[in-house]
Amino acid sequence: MSIVIAAIIIFLISFLAGKYKRVTPALLATLIIAVPLTHGYFGNSAEDEANFRIKPVEAEETKDPAKYLEAFYNRESERVIMFKEPDPASPPFDIVFLHTCSLSWDDLKELDMSKEDSFFKQFDYLFTNFNTATGYSGPAVKRFLQANCGQRSHDDLSKAPHKPCLLMEPLASNGFEPHLSLNHDGKYGDFLDIVKENVPDDTLIISPISLSPDAIFFDKSLLYSDHKVLNKWFEKRQASKSKRVVFYYNSVLLHAGSHWIGDKKWYRRNIHSQYQEVFDEYLVDITKFIDLLKSSKRNTVLFFVPEHGRALSGSPFQPQDMRDIPLPKITNVPVGIKFIGPKLNNKKIKQQIFSKPTSYLAVSWLLARFMEKNPFGSTPPSPDDLKSKMPKTRFVSEHDGRVIMEMGGRYLFYGKDGKWTPLTPAQLK
Repeated sequence: MSIVIAAIIIFLISFLAGKYKRVTPALLATLIIAVPLTHGYFGNSAEDEANFRIKPVEAEETKDPAKYLEAFYNRESERVIMFKEPDPASPPFDIVFLHTCSLSWDDLKELDMSKEDSFFKQFDYLFTNFNTATGYSGPAVKRFLQANCGQRSHDDLSKAPHKPCLLMEPLASNGFEPHLSLNHDGKYGDFLDIVKENVPDDTLIISPISLSPDAIFFDKSLLYSDHKVLNKWFEKRQASKSKRVVFYYNSVLLHAGSHWIGDKKWYRRNIHSQYQEVFDEYLVDITKFIDLLKSSKRNTVLFFVPEHGRALSGSPFQPQDMRDIPLPKITNVPVGIKFIGPKLNNKKIKQQIFSKPTSYLAVSWLLARFMEKNPFGSTPPSPDDLKSKMPKTRFVSEHDGRVIMEMGGRYLFYGKDGKWTPLTPAQLK
């Protein structure tokens, strides 16, 4: 389709050139810029990319996993989300990203929880088939903060990020003041440095260091309660005169090895009960934060996006608490979107379930739609329209030379031996 559109553009320019007997520099610039932009935006067929659907797989690709994976990354490299400037007359709103470590649908199942739990029922939109594509924090934050572009390979993530892919860049350029905070010092795995590379240079960083610590990370660094850190940011937001703010927050309290200060025998405790205790506290803190946002009388779009799962349950293929092989049980996480504002806070939520296979591109796509059709305006976007047009992303997860890929209704594993192996249901449990 991009070739057809490019041909039309060339025809129009040729027509104008013939009509006016000369090609101006501006006209030439239009030709030079328009054709590659057209290819980058549309990429696949008109119906596929206009609706951000997945291009059908060629028959030969379904027989050869290597070709299938290569084709997947080739298609993903053509996908990019464009943001339009919001209508200045539309109601302003903040955007809050809660990016939390170690929580998957499988972990919730181990705690006898599901999407029917009250915490998850509060979200206006809930994703039940969202793939983080990784089981580790460093790649997870890169993938999340580069959500404007299609999924990149694990090796490709080591390269410098492409600016058009950076999620917070178009938001900042459209009037959203960028903020970030963590409930940890961000030193392990150079996490804070990675975040800084993927957010605007003028991002306001709210450090938790001045707060009293509540827990200890597995590397023995200090952790701070989510309530304390989020409350500190909220006070900064209340003092800010910005009409719009985008805030990225990261929590690692649920990570293996994290424990309360004073709990000297935490490592002897049952992994499920210890996780349950910390998770309960986490939910209390996030609920308090949501109440704070409601009290501000501002409009806010809250995104709840886990980095990856904890791997509370093991399988014959990989032991408990191991995430080197990014199985679906580790990378399939609960993602929720909540609209908070004076006109919505007392309304009964009619939750929309998004069950199609998705990943980070869907987050960026939704934000771009919210910029065009304000969810707090007189004509908010239709949930049915969002469901039908939201970009799908086929299941591919990867870490350090290990790939899990869904192809033709079955999951395949590619390991260090360079071979593709079909996984049995028992190995996936």
